[in-house]
Amino acid sequence: MPYVGNEPTSNFVSVTKDLFSGDGSTVAFTISKASTTNGVAVFVENVRQEPTIAYAVSGTTLTFTAAPITSSGNNIYVLHHNAPASTANHPAAQALTATSGTFTSSVNFVKDYESITAATKTLTAADSGTTFGFNRAAGIVVTLPTPAAGIHYHFLVETTFTGAGQIKTATTDGTDGFLGTAFLFDTGQIGETDNFHPAASNDIIDLGAVEQGWLTGGWIKLTGTNTTTWWVEAFLMGDGTLATPFVDS
Repeated sequence: MPYVGNEPTSNFVSVTKDLFSGDGSTVAFTISKASTTNGVAVFVENVRQEPTIAYAVSGTTLTFTAAPITSSGNNIYVLHHNAPASTANHPAAQALTATSGTFTSSVNFVKDYESITAATKTLTAADSGTTFGFNRAAGIVVTLPTPAAGIHYHFLVETTFTGAGQIKTATTDGTDGFLGTAFLFDTGQIGETDNFHPAASNDIIDLGAVEQGWLTGGWIKLTGTNTTTWWVEAFLMGDGTLATPFVDS
């Protein structure tokens, strides 16, 4: 037989029925399963009662507005509505909001792009996955949070700096540091490149001069590997005698 909606996962489900006897004074009765006011059908003397008007249900307690009349037999019965046995997929084009959840497979978290136009920007772990564009020529200082395995950020040099563009670790006492490589390309000399590796004491990526890669077109990716280390992948555009962007504070 045709139907509308999700295909049921089961065809027949038994209905739970509770029986009670009224005494003219008792208004509260204990039902066999926790439910809600609209989750049960309540009958007194074979007359169906109106939810919220004649009765209310909270958990396993059925409370009548007025005590049912006295009867020598069971003159109250409660039928429990069964929950629909079906599933539904969340629409792909709609946002999903939840306070918690369990994922049973890998999940790709993608966040929005953000243009940085202020002189300073302090990141948090909640910003992980975001791509930031450097768009203040006079200089930008980005402060990273304490690294943690898996959190990551992308930075795009979208405006050529005239003042220093810096990315610095949360602590500048050598506790946090960098590993990885920065590749620099000389835009004034085709084919001229160099690569630089951070020293153990370096805690700043400094695009403080054209030789260090402050020209438009570069990018930097940072990924936390543990609580003290950021892994760096950088491709930067410079000019002249190329120099390392890794420095001490």
